[in-house]
Amino acid sequence: MDYLMIVNGNLTDAYKSGKKAPKGVQDALALTKIINQDDFYQAMFRQIYLNNGGMELTSAIGGQTILFGTSENAEEKLRNLKTVYENGLSHKGYNTYAQLDARYKNRIIATRK
Repeated sequence: MDYLMIVNGNLTDAYKSGKKAPKGVQDALALTKIINQDDFYQAMFRQIYLNNGGMELTSAIGGQTILFGTSENAEEKLRNLKTVYENGLSHKGYNTYAQLDARYKNRIIATRK
């Protein structure tokens, strides 16, 4: 099943047709392409919020805000998140944490509710 990814937040309309999209929009497009290639990612992540610090994802299960940063190393960040959801939160409880931070290499930092 295909899901529609929503991108909102600090979007700028300062660029016009034929101009290069801002970095945040380019990052969101790159991340959306990766998410659309995997059924788990499509089902789990439905929204990308752009802010000055990068991107945030909203989880469909548990409602966590996921600090994602830029699209750099996006595949690795998504794999790490998938591991946390499948091997950690599935046992601990999806509603245990309010926020997951995937911006760092080889780690996910969780903040309790």
